[in-house]
Amino acid sequence: MKEIELLSNLADIFGILYFSVLSNYMINKKNKTDLEKLITFFGISGLICDFAFTSNFLFINNDFIFKLSKIADVSAIHFFSITSYYFYNKNKRTNTENFLYLFSLIGVVVDSIFTFNFILE
Repeated sequence: MKEIELLSNLADIFGILYFSVLSNYMINKKNKTDLEKLITFFGISGLICDFAFTSNFLFINNDFIFKLSKIADVSAIHFFSITSYYFYNKNKRTNTENFLYLFSLIGVVVDSIFTFNFILE
């Protein structure tokens, strides 16, 4: 299971890039719908969490924070699904929106795998 833990930590590192782009994209949108406000919250909270989890992985190595990151993976599945739905329904997506859409789909799959392994432990 150590390989899965390493992959989960690497996914958190890549998540920082994704959440940075998502947060910046959503914050700059004018007249947000409720769904866009939810996605903005997801982007900002995901960025904060992934910074904390990556810091824990690189410097602190606290077992409680590691377990907390697994719980965050479970909740992130829903937000990645909502974000995927949002970008799927956008007409004429830009390259940034395509990146966010693709990464959201990958996030659903990867976090589902991490959650499945976490439940089996």
